[in-house]
Amino acid sequence: MSRIIPADIGDRRGWDGALSFVLTASVYYYFVFQWFVGDYTDGDQLVIAEMAAYLAEGRVQEPSFWGQGYLLPLEAWFAAIPVRLGMPALFSVQLTAAFFVFAPYALFAWLVRGRAVWWVSAAFLLSAGSVILQVSLMPRGFTASVGLSAIGTLLLLARQELWVRVVSGAAIGLAVASSPMAIFPALVLLSGLADRRVLVSLVPAGIACCLVAALLKWTMHAHYAMPGAVVHQAPVYSFSYRTFLENVANDAVIAPALRALLCLQFLTVMGLIARGVMRERRRLYCLVPLFVFAVFMLLLFSSGKLRDALPNVFFSGVRFWTSIPLFFLCYCFLLVKDAQLDVDSILRERGLLVFAAIVGLLAFDIATIRPVIKPSLSSHSMVAYGRIDNIRDRCRAIAKAGPVDVYRIVGRNDLLAYGCYPLEGIKVFQTEYDRRTWFLREVEGAVIHDVSP
Repeated sequence: MSRIIPADIGDRRGWDGALSFVLTASVYYYFVFQWFVGDYTDGDQLVIAEMAAYLAEGRVQEPSFWGQGYLLPLEAWFAAIPVRLGMPALFSVQLTAAFFVFAPYALFAWLVRGRAVWWVSAAFLLSAGSVILQVSLMPRGFTASVGLSAIGTLLLLARQELWVRVVSGAAIGLAVASSPMAIFPALVLLSGLADRRVLVSLVPAGIACCLVAALLKWTMHAHYAMPGAVVHQAPVYSFSYRTFLENVANDAVIAPALRALLCLQFLTVMGLIARGVMRERRRLYCLVPLFVFAVFMLLLFSSGKLRDALPNVFFSGVRFWTSIPLFFLCYCFLLVKDAQLDVDSILRERGLLVFAAIVGLLAFDIATIRPVIKPSLSSHSMVAYGRIDNIRDRCRAIAKAGPVDVYRIVGRNDLLAYGCYPLEGIKVFQTEYDRRTWFLREVEGAVIHDVSP
């Protein structure tokens, strides 16, 4: 019987599973999502794209999301290299977000190294459904964070080399320091607390994690010591039983969480794998991550931050749950690794059922997401959104006003203020709520032309 741990580079069965999954994910992404994210965008995504454009020029103005004292925009950091090589900034950050959505599942398929295991990884990917994936594919800082955390966790579970532990620990530290939601996939590592040998092996990873996180927090604090550098303060986290009851009774809060937790594909695959694990071994310490996960979920539901959302695809409460499928992906790998199972043999009996469920959801999404998502654009949102072509046309129209250094919007229009530079290379700022305090200093003495919102 073929065992899963670990997949050697060049192992054909591992590459077959990973490549089969990548092909499936690519088709799914193109037909279901690209028609939307390639057509519409919003102010927050344009902020990330603008950061990538400036970073590609070597101009590091602020370490975190423009004007914030929290949430590092990792998509902008990683996308700066392809932007430097000539890739359009907005497409680059969107591609980076897509990579961190799909990469953990492809890594899972490669590590488990089964010809049929791509069914498992694809089932996890599609298990969250259209809405969670749609939100994940929009670059806003948290997508790369939770994806990077899941990648680091899977590598730590699979490999014991010192360099893997240090690099993976540093990646998890960067991810968690960037976005608190990135802690969910890493909770699976708590299973090592019950095994002294595993716990000792995690020490280098823990040190790397703490050092990276501390360094990031220190550099951010040093930067934001400048008066007025932070426009949007970090949210205040408070927890109460009353808030918990209010959130549980709120459909806008509970519905996406239940969709992420209780899905047919996830239950099918986890049921098959858990059945195989229970046949092989019974180890209660594997339940530790589930217990801690439940505690974190209770705390999250007790926070008023969950109500910081609107029923709109661009500013949705779904963003709080994008890490849940990745937690269960890592937990699934923990179970399979612990029992040293051949996943192909587990799925052989009911593999057709899993495959049929995946194809069924794919067909359902293609048939339903188009008429559902676009009408939701008419609902109110705190985040400005619009068609990319329209934003480009407006930026070009602004540039025709005259050969000046920078254009000033008298009022507020986030799409133009943050989008004209990454889309058309035109510098624009706004008089109301411009989150780039450094930009106001940069344009002092420049030739400015006023335009209407």
